[in-house]
Amino acid sequence: MKNKPKSKRSIYQKWGITAGTLDAWIAAGVDVYNDDQMAQKVSDRQPNKLTDGGTDLHQAKLRKLNADAHRAELQAAQIQKKLISMEEVESAFTSMGARLRAHLLRAENDLSPILEGLTASQIAPKIRSYIERALTEIHSPTSDVWR
Repeated sequence: MKNKPKSKRSIYQKWGITAGTLDAWIAAGVDVYNDDQMAQKVSDRQPNKLTDGGTDLHQAKLRKLNADAHRAELQAAQIQKKLISMEEVESAFTSMGARLRAHLLRAENDLSPILEGLTASQIAPKIRSYIERALTEIHSPTSDVWR
């Protein structure tokens, strides 16, 4: 025992307990000025502070308030169209992939008649034009891919 606390308040603050708990321990015969006894008593306590008004209850309430505020902010952003759900993103990417796949698979049928009889220097712009049309269809904000 190094420094004897002078008041009950300094004791319960030192050990992180409530005044009521300190009074109960005094009534039970615990020497609250003995650091070894107090350390043992504190370590023997039930770890669930949620029922005795400890700091865990305060932290739990704070976490809940923060989660509720975050949820409200997300809902507001979604209503304002600043946020979209993962389902909408997945749907859009699936649609984009399907359209691109369709364009690529039908390219040989679409391009064969267009390219027939052209020279190499004439073929390149035709292929580029075909690819640009496919990408524009996917990229365009007016495309139904984004609806």
